Amino acid sequence: MSTSDVHLDPRLYVQISAALRGQIEDGTLKPGDALPSLGKLAASFAVCRQTAQHAVRVLVGEGLVELVPRYGYYVCESS
Repeated sequence: MSTSDVHLDPRLYVQISAALRGQIEDGTLKPGDALPSLGKLAASFAVCRQTAQHAVRVLVGEGLVELVPRYGYYVCESS
């Protein structure tokens, strides 16, 4: 899926994961940085918490983000 296709994709989790991926790639979110909580992500994108969680899980699957149990999601050191 190209970058232009992401913006046309109606699935909100795809758009959110693309936005977060962009922040990781441009250095806004650096390795070791915590992502906002799922609640804050949901509020900032005006979606339900499950949609925000799905978006973050996409990034986990890509190896860009990791879950640290009881602490949250963090940008991987190797990203």
